[in-house]
Amino acid sequence: MISQDYFFKRIKGDLSSYLVFDHSSKLHIPLTQFAHFSGAFFSKNTVTTYLYGLMKYFSWLEQESSLASEPNPWNRSNETVRESIMAYLAYCLKCQVRMHNEGYYLVFATQGTNKTFTKTFLSAIKQFYQLMIDKKEYNQDNPLIQFKVNIRENKNDPLVSLPIMPFISGVREHNPRKRLSSCYFVLANERWEPQIVDNADFPALILEAGALVGWKKREIVITRMLFETGARISEICGLTLGDWYRRGLNQEASAFNKGSYNQRVKFLRWSNNTTKLLIQYFNEERCKLDSGKLSLKKYLHYTSEQLDEVPLFLTKRGKSITPKLYRDLYWNRACARAKIDANIHQTRHWYVTAAIRQIYDLKQDSASQERRVQELIQYMGWRSGKNTLEAYKHYFDQQSYVEIHDRLHRKLNSQLQARLKKGSPSSNITPIPQRNLFPDKIDGDWEYLYQLGGKDQ
Repeated sequence: MISQDYFFKRIKGDLSSYLVFDHSSKLHIPLTQFAHFSGAFFSKNTVTTYLYGLMKYFSWLEQESSLASEPNPWNRSNETVRESIMAYLAYCLKCQVRMHNEGYYLVFATQGTNKTFTKTFLSAIKQFYQLMIDKKEYNQDNPLIQFKVNIRENKNDPLVSLPIMPFISGVREHNPRKRLSSCYFVLANERWEPQIVDNADFPALILEAGALVGWKKREIVITRMLFETGARISEICGLTLGDWYRRGLNQEASAFNKGSYNQRVKFLRWSNNTTKLLIQYFNEERCKLDSGKLSLKKYLHYTSEQLDEVPLFLTKRGKSITPKLYRDLYWNRACARAKIDANIHQTRHWYVTAAIRQIYDLKQDSASQERRVQELIQYMGWRSGKNTLEAYKHYFDQQSYVEIHDRLHRKLNSQLQARLKKGSPSSNITPIPQRNLFPDKIDGDWEYLYQLGGKDQ
């Protein structure tokens, strides 16, 4: 994989480690060390994402430093490192960087900023320097950390906590304490908010466009699963035959969740029609790409542990399909054909929106509705489900009031139309006697208020 001038290759037989090379195709020791040791702390996908962000920065840094002939441009003083990162944020990532009165810098996204990549880069570069410090390769404090917080010594301090995602995201447990950030660069306006995707035609538009750009059964099944399960694309691409086998080879499969480190902690459920397509795909398209040319029936002679090593979806090379491959080669092309600007994660928002609409449409009593909501929270694997659903429920509460308002308007209009058809003269309407709301004698305070109210002179 190439990132500007730098590139990396996986070590054969070890999918969690990589060899990183610079623009001269020489082994880059620091980044290779980072790739090797960070695999113990992060998932394979996270390591790959971090490497991609770091290689772009290191390539830029080496080109910028070549004029000054610096042999090791990343290993400099804290101030110089921060200046380089600040320049990279401004000129390459199109960010605005402003100093906060507490000493750290706020990073603001502009129209040309890829906010996701910027956030990933800031996390990756901080982890890189921390690893170099641990390995005695960088002999100063971490330039990406403003100060250190000792949680044990300050556990009773109401300001101290280290959340990763906001509570509303459903990723972490609730912690009412305020965050005390130690980062030197902080991405501003980072509040996570769920999106409301309330277009019933969204799945059909994507699938129709997919057919026009040449999708086969694999892409159709993956896309249907995204819309029907509410799962993330990484969870769908990471499914194995063992996951499906353990749930009866029918409409369900075990799956990992975000932050579960590949442990199967939840299940996914899809439609019966999608199951039929999945079986057809497995016995036809996938069978041709499988190294042993095995059909579903032949695989059932394997043990469940062996089936855990069998990816459900394969590439043309017989490897497990990656989220990036599906997104870049299939999802984005279908969206472009349908003229839809849709992030792949919006399938998850669409599913939640549709599920809550279904709960509201059932017109159940409050206890039954609450039970359905809890079932949805459990299925989605949210740790702080009620807060995550607040934005969705608020949307449907507004929609419910709009429907009430519309019914009121229709009733009022029908009454007016009926009155006009009868031709009732307005003289037949008995006038309502007006009340004198103001006393004949008023003091100074009343006079002042009376004038403010617009008394006719």
